[in-house]
Amino acid sequence: MINELSEKIWKHGKFHENYTSLLEANLRASLNISSGDEFGLIDVSDLQKLLQAAAVFAGSDDPKYRQASYKIATATWKFTGKTERAYKDIVTLILSRLGNFPTGDYLFGSFGKWIDTNLKGAPWFEATSHRVDNAFFSDGDIQFVFTDFQVRIWKTLYEGKSLAVTAPTSAGKSFALQLFLASKLLKVEAFISIYLVPTRALINQVTSALYRLIETSDEEIIISSVPSPREELNMHKGVYVLTQERLQVLLDASGDLPVDLIVIDESQMLAEGARGVILHSVLERLKERNPDIQFLFGSPQTKNPDLYGKIFNLDSVVTLSETESPVAQNLIFVNTNATKQNILSLSALVDGVRRDLGLIKISTELYDGDKLQKLAYLSWFFGRANKNLVYYGGQAACEDIATKLLDLFKKENSEDVDSETKDLPLCSY
Repeated sequence: MINELSEKIWKHGKFHENYTSLLEANLRASLNISSGDEFGLIDVSDLQKLLQAAAVFAGSDDPKYRQASYKIATATWKFTGKTERAYKDIVTLILSRLGNFPTGDYLFGSFGKWIDTNLKGAPWFEATSHRVDNAFFSDGDIQFVFTDFQVRIWKTLYEGKSLAVTAPTSAGKSFALQLFLASKLLKVEAFISIYLVPTRALINQVTSALYRLIETSDEEIIISSVPSPREELNMHKGVYVLTQERLQVLLDASGDLPVDLIVIDESQMLAEGARGVILHSVLERLKERNPDIQFLFGSPQTKNPDLYGKIFNLDSVVTLSETESPVAQNLIFVNTNATKQNILSLSALVDGVRRDLGLIKISTELYDGDKLQKLAYLSWFFGRANKNLVYYGGQAACEDIATKLLDLFKKENSEDVDSETKDLPLCSY
């Protein structure tokens, strides 16, 4: 019934007219090309109709409608959050129906707290009970509130079952998994896990994330990226964060390695030539030494995740497939002008159609012949207030862009750049 009602709303021409106007206004405000009107191209009555549609869409199981619901809720809060309490209430209800509590906590600054709303009766009970179901408690207080997908990961791991997860990169599977590992390390007397990642850069990232989650513990918990036997590390509780090559070294050096859980991040690497052969080999060796080991295979958008259980002859592997992302993606096009080289023309895909957003005047002239300069400046101009990833083909070009970004940073922050910041590397490959 909800899907049928959602389809009826979706086919209504006025809905898409209002939906497009809201998304355009949201993008213009985000890119600082808004006309100054908080609501941009949409009036209050149309916005209220969109919120009613979003509340219906949020109850659907169709990713198309759910993504539209998310976009309406977050765009609305951008325009109304500072002044209109009623909008906070309906946005809270929409996000709770979506099971997307992390977004609500981010928007309302309510991490680890109850969201303050004026919801009453059935809507209050619906939002609150769902939040409690998705909450991770520590010492009686809410520490984190998961998405519905993260809850499914957590419950499966908690039951001791092996798991094959396929989901978009932004679905939050790594955070749920790392919190599960941290919880085990903090509560269980003896627990050893291996966390396999494909690159050295990810070793540092995962190690740092795990340390942050266990930093309050008074116990000796070891997180090692070095393939040394646990006896040498005096490890009774801990996690090895390794590549498959380092795990191979660890297995050769260790006569006894009791492992409770092994995580294979980016497990699609089993199909990648020589490194895939090594990965398959070390996993087979671990299974032989620890027949009851719990596996977690993680991969992005794999069509047949159930194959992992068959490859390693595992009796039962729970498969979780997720196509919905808890975040929205905007594809924005930036065009320079061959004659007016300090003018940028911006457009974006909005509701499946490319639409012009407006012009921006910048203080630097950008020349078509210098692609690296253009990319470096545009990345800095649009992203300097946030954390961003900049991609370009080739190591030398990446290093050149990183140097240009550092020069732009120094120019704007010349009084705040100390000796350590001056030497900070911006490029990693």
